[in-house]
Amino acid sequence: TTNDINPYFKEEKRDAWRKRIADAHTGLFEPLSDKYETIAMPGVTGGANFGNTAADPERGLVYVTAQEFPSVLKLKLDTRGSDSRVISADQLVRAKSAYVLYCQACHGVNREGMALIPAVTNLNTRLSYDNFVLLIGVGKGQMPGFPHIDERTLSDLYAYCGGVVGNRTAGPNGQQPRNRPSAMATTNSFTGPIVATGGALGTNQPPYSSARNALRGYPEGVTGPTNRYSTGYGLENPDLLQPPWSIIAAYDLNKGTLKWRKPLGQDPSIPYQGGTRTGVPNGSQRKGMIVTSTGLLFASCKDGKIYAYDSENGEVLWSFELPRHPEGLLSMYEVNGRQYLEVCSMDFVINKAKPPAYPPAYIVFSLPEKKAIPR
Repeated sequence: TTNDINPYFKEEKRDAWRKRIADAHTGLFEPLSDKYETIAMPGVTGGANFGNTAADPERGLVYVTAQEFPSVLKLKLDTRGSDSRVISADQLVRAKSAYVLYCQACHGVNREGMALIPAVTNLNTRLSYDNFVLLIGVGKGQMPGFPHIDERTLSDLYAYCGGVVGNRTAGPNGQQPRNRPSAMATTNSFTGPIVATGGALGTNQPPYSSARNALRGYPEGVTGPTNRYSTGYGLENPDLLQPPWSIIAAYDLNKGTLKWRKPLGQDPSIPYQGGTRTGVPNGSQRKGMIVTSTGLLFASCKDGKIYAYDSENGEVLWSFELPRHPEGLLSMYEVNGRQYLEVCSMDFVINKAKPPAYPPAYIVFSLPEKKAIPR
């Protein structure tokens, strides 16, 4: 409801969202439309979908990271397929939003790149659209993959970075175009029926045609629709709700109750209000969490820090700012009676004005060694 709008917004922005929410459709299984916006809560990437869990089997506790912000969705006529770099105003807004969310921290505000990170202008001279889609989907080197970005946003983002959307030829180094990894089955490796009875014959065509993105799966003699409508994930407004936007929730499985719920991280652009943390949009996405038998819960966050919580009450006991963003799960091990925490610090640089102290690396922490008590 309008009562959930971020209280940190300026009044003008709050008024604009009050109108949008009033005009939008909400509710279970609300169909999408090109006539109005639909707001889904939680958003289409979760909840807890993009976080992880930790468990204390001795105490019967489980800890879950989650993100809490909605998706604002509206169908748009899919006009891709022209070999022009000119994109509409709507496409430009969508492309810029995606660039800020996924690319800007590493490739720079003006797409000019940074030290050891290439510029992303004139992509058409270096990457075909197919190779671009593959790169975004699975990642490469220090760059993580973003397989959840929808096809329309990918197309707009490619055009925004100087690509020609209709270009699906091999790149300058002779790379052959490849189809985007997808849950949608392709039939490239089959020459006969896919199933024993009634299956479609194999084909070397991808699920969508190269330029027009028209479905290939219609039976012979059946023409697909002239117009195709689609929508992105609607995640362009991760701070729309009042914070926290990313949390850790502790559940007591012995009682079936919520034990505590605390923000995960702190958005540096939002000041503390009465000592309350805001959490970070997407703060738990592809991060890690691990709990010890001695009452410590370690969690990494998209704000570039690793935190130690009191696993009993969620109080933050310690934090450390990594030179690069953490990525993936945490690990713990013991050597000679001393316990170590290992963090993968390999994602983009936290403070672009200050060179990182370390290259992409595994960083290991430990408690201080116990000193002998003098007698």
